[in-house]
Amino acid sequence: MTTATAALAPVMVALAAVTASGACGRAPAPAQATAEDLAAYVAGLAARDPEAVARELAGWPLDRGLWQRTVVDPYRDRWEQLAPDGRLRALAGALRPGAVTARRHYARDPRLTPRQLWQRWALPPLYPSFVVELDGRPLDTVFLHDGVRWRALVGLDELIEGAVRSLDPGCVAHLAGAVASGDCASAGWAVADAALRTDRARLARSCHIAATLCGKRSP
Repeated sequence: MTTATAALAPVMVALAAVTASGACGRAPAPAQATAEDLAAYVAGLAARDPEAVARELAGWPLDRGLWQRTVVDPYRDRWEQLAPDGRLRALAGALRPGAVTARRHYARDPRLTPRQLWQRWALPPLYPSFVVELDGRPLDTVFLHDGVRWRALVGLDELIEGAVRSLDPGCVAHLAGAVASGDCASAGWAVADAALRTDRARLARSCHIAATLCGKRSP
C-alpha cells in the first residue's frame, strides 16, 4: 500500500458512511424511465428548432423541492447557489441530429467525463440517473426522471467547482483530473465534500492526496 493510498483509507471509510447514511430514510427515486426512453427523448429533441429546444431545456433544472428530495448532504442546502444558464446554453448548442445512445450513470464508468463523475457524488447509491452520448461524444450532464419528465443536474458541476475554487483555486486542477478509478475517485469526492463543508484543513489534505493519485489536468 502506498503512502497516498494509506492516507486515503479514512476518506474511503467516510465516503462509505456518508453515502450509506444519505440513502437512509429516503423514498426511492422514480425508476420507470429507461435509458432507451432517454435516448429517444434526446433524439427527438435534437431534431426540433432552436426555440423549441430552449423552451424544453428551461425545464431541465431541478426545482428546490425535487433537489432537496434527491441529493445528499452537503449538496442539499446549496440549491440557491446553482447557476444553470451557462450550461443550458452549451447543451443546447451541442444538440444536433445524430446517433443517440444513453446508459445508466455509475461512478466506476470509465467513459464518464470528470464533471459527470462529480455529479454522481451528489446522488444516493444506485439512484437511477443516466448519461447520453451523441455520435459517440458525451452530452456533458446527468439526467434523471422525476416521474413526469426528464430533468438534468445542470449547474451542479459548476457548484462543486466554485466551492473548491473559493477556498483553494489551485486545487481545481486536481479535481478536474478525477477519473473513475477507486482511489482517484475517492480523492476527488473528498475534495468536493471538504469544500462544500467549508473545511479548509481537510480540503488541503484532500487536495494533496488528489494531486498524487489523479495527476493534474486543466480545469
